[in-house]
Amino acid sequence: MWHAVAARWAGFGLILAVFILGCAPPQAQERSSGSAPAPAASGPRRLTIGIMAEPAALHRALIPPGHVVQTGDLADKVVNMGLSILDPDGVRRPMLSEAVPTLENGLWRLLPDGRMELTWKIRPGATWHDGAPFTADDIVFTVAVAEDREIPEFRLTGTADFLGSVEALDPRTLLARWRTASFKADALWATSVIPKHLLEASYIERKDAFRQLPYWSTEYVGLGPYKVREWVSGSHLILTAHDGYALGRPKIDELEVRFILDANTMVANVMSGGVQMTIGTGLNLEQSIQVREQWRDGRLSADMDAWVFAAPQFINPNPLVITDLRFRRALIHAVDRQVLADSIQAGMVPPADVNVRPNEPEYRDIERFIVRHPYDPERSAQLLAELGYTKGSDGVLIDAAGHKLELEVRATGSPAIHVKTMQPVADYWQRLGISINQVIIPVQRLADFEYRTTMPGIEVVRYGSGADRVDQLHGSKAPLPENRFSGTNRSRYINAEFDGLIDRYFATIEWAPRMQALGQAAHHISDQLVVMGMIYDVAPVLIGNRLENVATPNPTWNIHQWTVKG
Repeated sequence: MWHAVAARWAGFGLILAVFILGCAPPQAQERSSGSAPAPAASGPRRLTIGIMAEPAALHRALIPPGHVVQTGDLADKVVNMGLSILDPDGVRRPMLSEAVPTLENGLWRLLPDGRMELTWKIRPGATWHDGAPFTADDIVFTVAVAEDREIPEFRLTGTADFLGSVEALDPRTLLARWRTASFKADALWATSVIPKHLLEASYIERKDAFRQLPYWSTEYVGLGPYKVREWVSGSHLILTAHDGYALGRPKIDELEVRFILDANTMVANVMSGGVQMTIGTGLNLEQSIQVREQWRDGRLSADMDAWVFAAPQFINPNPLVITDLRFRRALIHAVDRQVLADSIQAGMVPPADVNVRPNEPEYRDIERFIVRHPYDPERSAQLLAELGYTKGSDGVLIDAAGHKLELEVRATGSPAIHVKTMQPVADYWQRLGISINQVIIPVQRLADFEYRTTMPGIEVVRYGSGADRVDQLHGSKAPLPENRFSGTNRSRYINAEFDGLIDRYFATIEWAPRMQALGQAAHHISDQLVVMGMIYDVAPVLIGNRLENVATPNPTWNIHQWTVKG
């Protein structure tokens, strides 16, 4: 298998060399040959961005899990924007609000009975893309939709569980009352606010068809720096600067977002100048490094921002032994995750045991809680023997009744790191004597939530990492029939003690006790193998030299400030 991988990369290098010599696909040649010409100083400034997926929607709640890493930034920060945002340094900044509530400025109040109140003031002149004013009533309407159990896809996540009520004190002032404390309360409405003036009638009259409205895609009206002008399915999205953007009109007049699903085609477009920047997770690290070594017109930014894990099925799994902790420990001990990190990520990242990244300040305070599972195939064999498995004449493990131990392992084809991780992991498990069925989820089924989340065995998944994303594994986020199989808890693990640790983490304001709760949650994840962490991932972003004011990581947070030379 590893020889095949090496052959594929040798082929990729040859293809890349051909592209460098100018043999780009016809589409790329038509759009650009050589470096992209600088726009005339007096004309509109344009930028072509490449993404390796076509958005399923432009509203975060309706983006399938498999597409979030490719198109989430487009929805969250380019066509939409919220009251605040985290900058590349992890500092929460006001965006469509005048200020982020804090205890110091008096906009965040802790009440004697444990409740909280946060007051938000919307920036003067903030408007929707159609020119209508953005008001506190829009947020009140957003909360009403999010709390409607008939359309669970729109449910607010994370700290919204603690939200009591919201009230529009005046068109620009919102008072949010919280039932209990939450240190992440200032992160709510960072995105995904919806316009009352456009959607209220549809919500009242045809709730059953609410999520199918063209508003969510081709007719999207948001609050972000760019608005939709044209959407050609299978090809591109044209976005134009929103003149009424509250932080000032974007400096680049027009964005062409090209949907390029093939890695070689993306490379050709970057090298020829047809694409000046990539966003979302597209080209993997190895491909990006090869481009960087040949690309004279741009640079590579690669920041650790995610982790890759194997999510075991906890509800009606097949085989049932998946729910036995000894089996999951046998699986994790069988994988040399350091070799994975070195081979897949060029040694730039360590193995991942939990969602908290080593470069986060929280990591040093919780590291002692993490349970490590070193590479130890002998231990794996011992655990499988304890479970009653022996090897048959063909080398495949069988149980006492003579049934073969078979396991389905799934991954989506994009981002590429899913398959690049699944294949060697499956190979390690095959060496144990498990009959492995590898399944690459077809593109046509990415939005089939029921199919995705009721897998019989294990799915290899890439999720955004970070201490504040531990709630992705909360039991309330398990995809179930009652929520139309929407939710981030891909293993569908439900445990009251674990959920309590997550709840305590978010409800604790002071750092030390909050880290205690987070550490205990990290211990539970790594000890019980709620998900089996494999490696951390980076987000390679290719940025043309003509672009200025692009700050990484999370470059699109200030896209309205980007400029193009020339």
